[in-house]
Amino acid sequence: MKELIIIGGANGSGKTTFAKELIKETGYYFLNADEIESKLEAPKSPVTQVKAGRLFF
Repeated sequence: MKELIIIGGANGSGKTTFAKELIKETGYYFLNADEIESKLEAPKSPVTQVKAGRLFF
């Protein structure tokens, strides 16, 4: 059975740190909306942040 783990929390709460440790232990793939945004044409703009969020989900 496939498994999906969603990690949520406030900015700076350690979501990415936790996820990186989790993938070391499980071999799961980590998908981060911030990484998607950084690959788009104008990172850190409100429009790009919305696009990244939509691609993420």
